[in-house]
Amino acid sequence: MPQPIFPLPVPPLDPFWDKTSQTSINYQRDGGKRRHAGVDLVANTGTPVLAMADGVVLQVAEFYQGTWAIVVLHPGLGTVRYGEVDRQVLVRPDQAVHQGDAIGIVGKRKGSERAMLHLEWYADFRHFDTPSEGDPRLSQKQNRPYERRSDLADPTNMLRRSPVQGWPHNIAAQSTTADPARDRLVHLLKTLPFSSGKPDQNDPCLNEVK
Repeated sequence: MPQPIFPLPVPPLDPFWDKTSQTSINYQRDGGKRRHAGVDLVANTGTPVLAMADGVVLQVAEFYQGTWAIVVLHPGLGTVRYGEVDRQVLVRPDQAVHQGDAIGIVGKRKGSERAMLHLEWYADFRHFDTPSEGDPRLSQKQNRPYERRSDLADPTNMLRRSPVQGWPHNIAAQSTTADPARDRLVHLLKTLPFSSGKPDQNDPCLNEVK
């Protein structure tokens, strides 16, 4: 597997690796009827979303409550859905991307107080290489409790090992120990005037169950 980088240029503002957090994968939703199909990397709107590895864009589409999703096939790594991005997407289908390229910016769902990158990882990239061997659609609502394709994988450990571009260490280096440098950065991020165009309130959505 190629060494992926973290999909944001800064650490997330919530600990997605904490299984008690709603941002973690497998967190129960709707009273336990379904589970969270990815991890939510909380960040300010306008934060760049970076390609984790070299790859090719498979799909750019409306996703969930006014946000969009970018699906990228990363050979050797799998397929990644970068969800809840702003409609101002920076790539198009069939476009080749290189590791670290900005492919979009973090968006915000309609009615949500927090912005985030919703990231899903599908480990069996062969489904897209040869679609006849499997169903290439990622969302398969008949598959419970995740309502996703059967090769949906937990990206937590991969993300924690992935270096953050522009940050001196990876996410795994974080701990509960106070880190004044990180605290200053988080404070700065909260005060920066990030701006992202709001989706048209009449935009149709895919009504994905995330």
